[in-house]
Amino acid sequence: MATNEIKATTFENTKMNVRKLDWKEVFYTNCPLISASNVDQELGWTREEFKKIGVDYNYFRYHRETDWYPHYIHNQDNLIRFGGLFPPVHVQADIRRTRLLGVTHAPKEGGCMMVRSRDDLYTMQELKGKKIGISKSMNQVKNDWWRIQEHQGIELMLRINGMTMDDIELVEFPYADDWYNDPKML
Repeated sequence: MATNEIKATTFENTKMNVRKLDWKEVFYTNCPLISASNVDQELGWTREEFKKIGVDYNYFRYHRETDWYPHYIHNQDNLIRFGGLFPPVHVQADIRRTRLLGVTHAPKEGGCMMVRSRDDLYTMQELKGKKIGISKSMNQVKNDWWRIQEHQGIELMLRINGMTMDDIELVEFPYADDWYNDPKML
């Protein structure tokens, strides 16, 4: 399917929803990455501290009027986001009103390159001159998180094996990626 056959999601054609700002409420969101926040959410330490000052602390989707976009574009002022590196960097680049306190990186993560079982490919060097598929989100509201991960993984696997991106051809597979405010998903 060609890119122009999939409707792009833009700020102009997308209605985003967040709960009305009330500083007696603070929300969090986090990625399932290695972070202290995942321990904190299980033990409730931050919730206890906010409770001491009369502020409710809940998951950002606790109230259903908020859609999924705050996790990616930080469009909710009373949101604390823990997790992956790429959405916060993107938000900072857009000069949005947010503060990046730190980033999560897990340098020991593994990766894999899958090929069709009928292809006679067993080493990375055998990919030289071949096509490698990569996803392309048509959602322009948020960054293309999956593509960033895929591209970085492909490039690092090639580099580890003495190759560069010039040794392969990337083939894009566009998809709508438009579920963040879909009522069925909320």
